[in-house]
Formats: sequence, structure tokens, C-alpha cells
Amino acid sequence: MGENIDFERLGTVEDPRVVDPLIYALTTSSYDIRYAAAKSLAKIPQALKTNWLRVAELARESHEDSHGDRHADGRLSGSSSDCSTNSYQDHHGDAGISFDFPERPDFGAGVKPDF
Repeated sequence: MGENIDFERLGTVEDPRVVDPLIYALTTSSYDIRYAAAKSLAKIPQALKTNWLRVAELARESHEDSHGDRHADGRLSGSSSDCSTNSYQDHHGDAGISFDFPERPDFGAGVKPDF
């Protein structure tokens, strides 16, 4: 998908075409990429307009990182903050970002709110 530095750079580009790839990056399995995408999107809030609420929700979602054995229903048991342990690669769950995303800016007249 790209390196997190690539996603950080996209936040400096004033081109609406960067928004969709950054929003997609918020849902990847890599915490570093999700965080870099949230950071970039926070720098270009005017480009979000009707996507702002969804982006804010994804960026603010609590970061959860788990390792361990899977239960019969697919849930993970056990938890750890050690994401570098290769032995847990198949049993690693990582979701959310916990990024302090800014409040919704005033987009002005003619822009439908996304909530």
C-alpha cells in the first residue's frame, strides 16, 4: 500500500484526489499507515467536506491491539502491546487510531453536512 511517510506527504498536497486514498488508508491493517493518513487528513479539512464525519469517527476510534489464540468463533484471546513479535502474526488484531482529529470546520453555504 505504501509507506506511512507517503501518506504524511499527501496531507501537504492541495488536490482533492488525495482524499479517497487517505480515507481508504484509515481502514488498513497497519497502525502506522492509519495514523499517517489521519494526520494528513487533519491538515486538509476543507478537502473533506461531506466525508468529514466518517473520517473523524475512523480517526478517533480507540486503538486496540491484540495477540493470542483464536476462540472457535474467531475472537482473539490475550492481549499485548508488542506488535513486533512474529510468532503472533497470524493472530494479530489491530484496529482504530485514537487520533485527536479536529472539530468539524465551517464549510460555508452550499455544502451539505455529513451528519
